[in-house]
This record gives sequence, C-alpha cells and structure tokens, in this order.
Amino acid sequence: MTYRKPLALFAAVAAVCGFAVPAAVAGVDEPAPECPGSSEALDTYTPSFLRVGKSFKVEVETTDSDVDVSAVTVTVGSRVLPMTLDDDGTAAAILSGPSHRGRVEVVFRWEQDPGTNTACQGTDGYSLLAIPVRAKAGDPDKGRLSGVYSVREKRHGHVIHVRWTFKPQCDFFGCTSHVRSTGGANGLFRPRGSHYRYARAEGGSGYCKLTYVDGSTKVIKPATHLTTAFEIKATRARIDGVITRFRGTEVDTYTPTTRAMDAGCGTADTIRRYSVTGVRH
Repeated sequence: MTYRKPLALFAAVAAVCGFAVPAAVAGVDEPAPECPGSSEALDTYTPSFLRVGKSFKVEVETTDSDVDVSAVTVTVGSRVLPMTLDDDGTAAAILSGPSHRGRVEVVFRWEQDPGTNTACQGTDGYSLLAIPVRAKAGDPDKGRLSGVYSVREKRHGHVIHVRWTFKPQCDFFGCTSHVRSTGGANGLFRPRGSHYRYARAEGGSGYCKLTYVDGSTKVIKPATHLTTAFEIKATRARIDGVITRFRGTEVDTYTPTTRAMDAGCGTADTIRRYSVTGVRH
C-alpha cells in the first residue's frame, strides 16, 4: 500500500498556507524493490527432492564481495529460519523433513545493499517433491515414461498406429522404463542424455537367392539379423515430470548373417529410418 497521493496533497496545501512539512511526514519509507535476477548476489542450494521424515540441508553463498548481503532467511511452510553468513559469505542449515508426501515450498529471502541507491530484496523459491522414505527415486531432471501412449510410426509414406505401454522401474521421476508395444517392441527404454533409447535384436529375417553359372539356385534364409532401435525425446510433460508427448526415430539395421556372407550374399548393412511420435492417453 502506498500513501503518496494524500501526502502530496497535504504538502501542496502546506505550501500554499506557508508552513513547512516535516521530512518524516513528507514521505513514507517503502520496502526496497525486488532484485533483478541478473543482479542477485546470493546463490541458493537445496536437494532435488525430499523424503518424508528425513532432514535435509540448504545452503547459500554470496557471489559478489562488493555487494552487502544481510538478513538472510529460509522459509519452509510456516517456519522461518535466519541464516548467518560466515566470513566467506556462506551459510548452511539442516531442516527437519516433511511429515507427509506432496510439494514443499522452500523460499530464501535476503536484503541487498540496504540503505543505498541499489538496495533491493532478493528471493529464491523452490517447490520440492517429498516422497516416501523407502521409495525408489529416479532422476528428477529427466522426464518419466509411464502409462499408455498412442504412437504413430511413419514408414515410407505409410502411417502405422500402435500402442506403447510403459512401466517405469522406479517409483518417482525419470528412469529406465519397460515398454510393451502392439507393434512388437518389448524391452527397456533407458535414459541417454536428453533422450530415451531402446535397442533390441529382433532375430533373423529376409533371404538371399544365389544363381550360379550353371543355372542352379540357392536360397539362404535367414540372410540378415535385424536390430531395432528407438530414440525418443519429450516434447511436452506434466508438472510432475510425466512425459505426455514425444517424438523420435526408429532405426532398423539389417546385418548379413555369417552364413549369408560366406555364401557371397554381401557384407554391407542395410539401414532404414522412420519417424515416430507419441501422445499419452
């Protein structure tokens, strides 16, 4: 709330009437503005997630020795804890863990360069998920493949619609997930950088027909080993990290069998690439 307009009116009336306005009345101290992100002089650290009933550590560290940082606090729910910076500009606190599952809001606040023209108030906030103490956690920075997805596989101008059902091997966050597809895929999608990758040898396929100079023929079957690989990347996810849309590629590699190569069928791999997109039900 601001009182600038009533005070300005009072000052104008006072000037007309010819009496002075005390400095304390002429203006009301206002809180310092919020620090722009680019000028914040304090880095804050929390865990990526919390466990119910387990204490956790938070830390802060100043980033500019020429900036005066003071009145540092951390708020968890209704608890406010002051954090006193040491001579190196760092501070840490051990906080008691949450009593139940769900989101926990952790907020750091501090004053920066108080009493100067550059004075501002800094704030950093985190929304951390609290999970059961015995739950198996994956990587909070990776999307989670879970549930049923409608998948379009585009092959040489033809579109094939299949269904992929994922079952993660962890209880929370992103991790290796088992897929079963109506199109035949059955195996593990493993995290690989920003993608998930599936690779599986699908067995022998195809044949090679040899014709000799005397006119006789011979069929080698199977002539190739097929390896199918999918690599997909999330294009949309829910706030809890579950991937709701993805896109990627399918790569089918046909490698000649030893028998086919020995017979003279050729030694080069044949590689076919297709695009895939998926939407979670």
